[in-house]
Amino acid sequence: MSKPKKRIQGQAGASEGVLPRPETAVQRRALALVPDPLLSLTTTAPTRPTIAIDGAAYRISFYEDFALWQHLRLQQFSARAGEFDRLALDDEGQEVTPEQWAELEVAELDVYGEIVRIALPDLPEPTLLALTLPQRRAIATAFFAATAPATPTPEPETTEPTGPTAETAG
Repeated sequence: MSKPKKRIQGQAGASEGVLPRPETAVQRRALALVPDPLLSLTTTAPTRPTIAIDGAAYRISFYEDFALWQHLRLQQFSARAGEFDRLALDDEGQEVTPEQWAELEVAELDVYGEIVRIALPDLPEPTLLALTLPQRRAIATAFFAATAPATPTPEPETTEPTGPTAETAG
């Protein structure tokens, strides 16, 4: 009984888990000796969403791309951005002076600038500095929307009757 051959890329009926086409005789022999892989990786970059600024497209980074320190910084900047939103929406009658608003806007511009730096690593610094606060907010919003982990949709709750029904009564 002969052992079934592994499908290689380009053969009819190839499906998921397709091994790349061996290029050399050594690779073909090695492929014949390899059992089913425990882990299959690819070195090709996934297609990424982009943000266009002045006609140039900049790829969005994904959370998987970040080192631990970048995750921590992004969390800090996101928390600060949330604080700015809460302050802007605060209607408890607290008087905010024009100087305080100016300081707040500068701080907010810096925080959203840092989020944009993380989100769009290929964005040139002069382009980043030319972005307005609303543009930086829009980039941050698009970044978080594109990279947020998918949340499972909850199953609808079903309620079973707890009392006697027409079928069980009588």
